[in-house]
Amino acid sequence: MRLGVFNELNTLISESSVKVLITSRPSIYEIPPSVPTLKISAASHDIEAYIKSKIEQNPKFTQLDQDKILSMILEKASVM
Repeated sequence: MRLGVFNELNTLISESSVKVLITSRPSIYEIPPSVPTLKISAASHDIEAYIKSKIEQNPKFTQLDQDKILSMILEKASVM
């Protein structure tokens, strides 16, 4: 279904002056070479700052090992 949506949007874009931004995770679809692409990724310090702020906002996390949570998330994010 998603590939069908992508194809429909591609047709709409090529036949008009409509501008569309489509986001996806890498390697989910083969994007035709004619479609401009831009790789966007978060830096580890951005992820760390975001996760720390979320942990601090949630009182449930005060008793947990916050460093361990942060380390696990950053490790998984580096694989993406």
